[in-house]
Amino acid sequence: MSAADPAHVLIAGGGIAGVEAVLALRDLAGDRVEITVVDPAELFVVRATSTASAVGGPPVDSRPLDDVVAAAGAALVPGRLAAVDADRRVAMLEGGDLLTYDHLIVAVGAHPEPHLRGALTFAGPADGRAFRAMLDRAAGHGGRGQAPRLVIVVPPGTPWPLVAYELALLSASYLDGRGARDALDISIVTSEDSALALFGQQAGAAVGRDLAAAGIALRTGALVRDWRWGRLELVGGEIERADRVVALPVPRGPAIDGLSADAHGFVRVGSDGAAVGAPGVWAVGDASSFPLKQGGIACQQADAVAAAIARSLGAPAEATPFEPVLRGWVWDGRGGRFLRADVAGGRDESEGVTGGASPLWWPPGKVAGRHLAPFLARTGTVTLADAPPAGR
Repeated sequence: MSAADPAHVLIAGGGIAGVEAVLALRDLAGDRVEITVVDPAELFVVRATSTASAVGGPPVDSRPLDDVVAAAGAALVPGRLAAVDADRRVAMLEGGDLLTYDHLIVAVGAHPEPHLRGALTFAGPADGRAFRAMLDRAAGHGGRGQAPRLVIVVPPGTPWPLVAYELALLSASYLDGRGARDALDISIVTSEDSALALFGQQAGAAVGRDLAAAGIALRTGALVRDWRWGRLELVGGEIERADRVVALPVPRGPAIDGLSADAHGFVRVGSDGAAVGAPGVWAVGDASSFPLKQGGIACQQADAVAAAIARSLGAPAEATPFEPVLRGWVWDGRGGRFLRADVAGGRDESEGVTGGASPLWWPPGKVAGRHLAPFLARTGTVTLADAPPAGR
C-alpha cells in the first residue's frame, strides 16, 4: 500500500484505545493508511482523572473529540458501531449507515453495570458531583454525634480496583483540607485477597501504609451481598456499619452483532488482538475479552495491533507483541504513588513502587500510553502533578 492506494482502517471508538491506535498507525504506517474513527461522543475524556475532579482537583481532562482525532491524524464520523459483516468487510452503524474497511479495530469500551442496590456507583465523570456532594454533607455534619461511616466497595469482577483506593485517599485529603477529617469514617471493603493485589505484595503493603496514615480502614477478601438501612451484609452473614456506600461497577461488553463474544459480551480475541472468526477485525481495550481493563493496558493492545497492521501493509515496523505491563498512579491529592507490575505473559520490567516525586514512566500521567501520553502532555493544560492538594 502507498499514498496512492492507502488501506482504509476503521476504528470504532474514540477513547483511550482508539486514539492510541490512530497515533500508533500514523507513526508506523504513515501514508499507507487512511484512518476513520467512528464515535458518537463530542468529547475525548480521560476518565481516570474523574476521581481528582470529584474532590475539587483539576477538572476532568476532556477535549473536543473532533480536534483530538484530527490532531492524531484521522477523520471523525459521528456514530456508533452496531454490527459487523467480516466476510464483506462492512460495518453498520446505528441507524443503518454502512462503512467499508480493510481493517477494523473495535475500541468501543465497556458498559458499567451497577453492583450494589442503593449504593452510589462511581463509574466516571458523571458521578463526581454526587460523590462530592456526599462528602460536603458529611463535612457539614461536624462533630454532632457519631461520625457517619463511608464504605467503598470493590466487588468481584472489577478489573481496576485502584479507583477505590484513590477515592478513599482523596476523600480523606479533601475533608482534611476543610478541617473536617473527623466528620467521616472511611473504609474500603474489597473482594481482593490483599490491597491492590494486581500490583503485588510490595505495592499492596505501600498502599496499605498510605491508607493507615490517612485513617482509612481496609477489609480484604470480603464479598458484599446487600446494603440497606446503614447495614452492609457480607456473604457469610457478617454485618458491617455503613451509613454511606460507594461501589465500583462491573463492566459488561458491547455484544456487537456479527462478532464472537464471551458470556459477558466482550469481543473474543486471540493473544494478538485479532477477533476470533472475523478476518480483518481486531479488538482492543475494554471491549476485548482480555480480562485486565485499564487505559495503559488498552494502549499496549492498540500498539500491538497497529504494528501488526503496519507490517501487513509493508511498512518497516518492528513486530510489537502484546506483552502487558501494568502501570498505575494512585493519586491522593498530594504526590500520590506510582506503581508498576508485570502481568502474566508480559515482559519483565519488575515490580516498582515509588512516591509521587519519582514517576516510573514519562511523561507522568494517569494513562501510560507510548503515543498517547506525550500527545496529551503536548496538547493539555493542567495535570494532576500541577494541582494543589485536594480540597485546598
